[in-house]
Amino acid sequence: MSLSLRLIATLVAVLWASSLSATPPPGHPSVDQAAKVLRLPQSGDPHAVGVVREAHDSNSYTYLAVELPGGEIAWLAAPRTEVPVGSRIAFGDGAYLTNFYSKKLKRTFAGILFVPGIKVVPE
Repeated sequence: MSLSLRLIATLVAVLWASSLSATPPPGHPSVDQAAKVLRLPQSGDPHAVGVVREAHDSNSYTYLAVELPGGEIAWLAAPRTEVPVGSRIAFGDGAYLTNFYSKKLKRTFAGILFVPGIKVVPE
């Protein structure tokens, strides 16, 4: 196989693989559908704060390990957004789920709070 054909084949494979990771699995609800099922508040007034210690993007959500003021780590899920580790965020009420399994992350969270949004706040 010539170099140009190998390059094209590699490019096609990379593009195909990246399209797979951006597509939710069959039957996966959209962010709006999930919010309705979870009965998330339309707008959660941000009244709690914490520092992001881990951030993992999924198809529709960003999963965040947040260190709360008392040092406890809490897991949040918010509609997908870029949040650098170390950012101070504010968030409001949401729906708390126990033993939640993320197919995309292949991980079970003992407890996770799904919130309608987060805000990065200055320190």
